[in-house]
Amino acid sequence: MKRMVLILTIMALILSFSNVSMAQITEKGVKVGLNLASATGDDVKDAKSKTGFAVGGYVLYPLNESVTMQIEALYAQKGVKMEGEETITYYGYTMTYDYKSTINLTYIEIPVLFRYDIQSSGNMKPYIIAGPYIALTMGAKVKWESGDESGSDDIKDDIKGMDYGVILGAGVKVNEKISIDARYSMGLTSVDDSEHDAGDMKNKVISVTAGYALN
Repeated sequence: MKRMVLILTIMALILSFSNVSMAQITEKGVKVGLNLASATGDDVKDAKSKTGFAVGGYVLYPLNESVTMQIEALYAQKGVKMEGEETITYYGYTMTYDYKSTINLTYIEIPVLFRYDIQSSGNMKPYIIAGPYIALTMGAKVKWESGDESGSDDIKDDIKGMDYGVILGAGVKVNEKISIDARYSMGLTSVDDSEHDAGDMKNKVISVTAGYALN
């Protein structure tokens, strides 16, 4: 039931733009990108970036001569690496050991971006993008090492079913078919949904994406 509510929420977001007819789509295409993902929050310690990818499609709706609405649907990998030292006291003995963990999160992400085209006399046309995203959690796993022990666990039940945030970026349309952009994605809510001790961990991602127009 929870999953159905999340899917309907995403569908409602897309349908909220139904006043723009399909005939107004000026471009549709595929998009692929590299994600440099990490996390921020009060309960994130010793965070390091991990690499992932994003792949999907997009459509463009012109709003006026300079502004275009760009709606995307992406399969996106996010998460964070954490490593450092931890000290514990056990029966009067103090022990320090190294720990490493990698949280791998996968989403179906729907960015709704507003693209402002900067006037240029050359063949390459620069633009800036900004807007919100909403994402449905598809999977969540953690790989960990602590002292001499290691393992892997499915933690999907401890991660919220939906994430949302904002995206800022800039790019360039290389020619009529190819566009390249760099963007920063910042989560606005903690993704941790642990039953007993939910923490503060928000997604943040730096991405480089390339789009290819199919029409």
